Amino acid sequence: MRILSAVCPPAPLPHRQVQRWFIALFLVGAFLRLVAAAVTDGIWHPDEHQQYLERAVGLVIGRNVVFWEEVRQMRSLSIPGIQAGLMIAMDHLGMTSPIVQLSAIRFLQSMVLLASLTLFAWQLHKQQANSIGAVVLMFVNALWPPWIAGSLRTLSEVVVIAPMLVGLSVWHRRPMLAGFLFALMFGVRFPAGFLIVGISLVSLWGWLREGDLRGFVRLHLGMVPGFLIVGAIDYFTLGAWFQAPRQHFHANIVENIAATTFGADPWYQYIYWACGNEWCVLPVLALPLLVGFVREWKIGFLALVWLVAHSAIAHKEMRFLMSIYPLVCFLYIQAFMLLREVVPAAWRGILMKTSATLLLLAALTVGYLCWWNTEPYRAYSRLFDAARKRPDLTGLGCWEGSDAVTGNYFHLRRNVPLIFTYNGLNSLPPAIPFEDPSINYIICELEEVGFFRAWDPEEVAREVGDDDAVYVLLRLRAKSAR
Repeated sequence: MRILSAVCPPAPLPHRQVQRWFIALFLVGAFLRLVAAAVTDGIWHPDEHQQYLERAVGLVIGRNVVFWEEVRQMRSLSIPGIQAGLMIAMDHLGMTSPIVQLSAIRFLQSMVLLASLTLFAWQLHKQQANSIGAVVLMFVNALWPPWIAGSLRTLSEVVVIAPMLVGLSVWHRRPMLAGFLFALMFGVRFPAGFLIVGISLVSLWGWLREGDLRGFVRLHLGMVPGFLIVGAIDYFTLGAWFQAPRQHFHANIVENIAATTFGADPWYQYIYWACGNEWCVLPVLALPLLVGFVREWKIGFLALVWLVAHSAIAHKEMRFLMSIYPLVCFLYIQAFMLLREVVPAAWRGILMKTSATLLLLAALTVGYLCWWNTEPYRAYSRLFDAARKRPDLTGLGCWEGSDAVTGNYFHLRRNVPLIFTYNGLNSLPPAIPFEDPSINYIICELEEVGFFRAWDPEEVAREVGDDDAVYVLLRLRAKSAR
């Protein structure tokens, strides 16, 4: 069954020209991602390290900060396991710096996503002869700064994009492989189960309306080994088949713990956020989406299923919609291609050049405003790395630093006590947590050094954060001398 329609826009580009565009945009996109991975090491959300990087380092060194979702066994170890394997491989290659390893992990992840986006965009050229639309989609995917920054996030809602797009790309030719990838998609992010239901409904439509029974059966047969792998990973790592999705469902749906702990929002919150908190923008955003939906209803239906399912869940975060960004972008490009078709032929060249210029200007503006580095994560992570290199380190304390916004054991890489005074509600006096004799190094802001005068502090490293705060690593000589 074809996931894309058989629309053939006028004046497709020559095949070799499309190839050259794709190769050039892929290489530029890869270079931009390499630079971004090398110079940015902040986080967008604590889950980037809480649920993935921190668990991965626990598999490597046997110690990590344990967060509530790990206690509840709500997360599969598939992503942390891959990250742990990469960390071990880099250790053997001599790339032992956690900062370098984080850049490498993020770059490799972003390249996997870029490759999957490239394959998906190529389908417009291959299946539809929509060559111009394919190049435009590739242009946006490769060069749009928020997506470059977003592809570096070690979050399940980002990683899940790769099997989703590859599955959609091969569905019409290899439905069994597509089904296998869709099942693995569930193992990466459990709410993808809603999308799998939507995929099954689209496949059922292909059977009932197009007579594609064979494709329907092969798609679902391919899901069987994929789901077995997902369940087996939980069995061997968590002790029970499908333990993580069952615990995830019970905590977030039955107990509604995310909403009660982190807040609940009305069903329309995602739409309101997408409009920039201004409802007057809705018609401008909705009209081209509606056009794209009419032209490519199968892709539009899958995006709608994801949106409706997440809108029905009380706790909402905009990052949860990152997974359908490529699909929404695809729908907007379909609307743009319709505009190109209705414009007189003499004006099409002007339309394309004007659109490309405006898109580049928007990319430069958004790139400047994009959230590349965050503090105190960046500064703390580099000071953790400095502490890692101290041979006399027996324990590290973080004054007014929270384990939700620091690099923790991923950057420390030492099996020593790590204490935080900030628990999300209040700061504790330094004499209470740091009476532990093993804590002989402290990370704090420069203006707080005087709090530790009794322990004869010595500054051994400092970092100036992007927020202009100065963070320092102190050696407590009075403790180190004991």
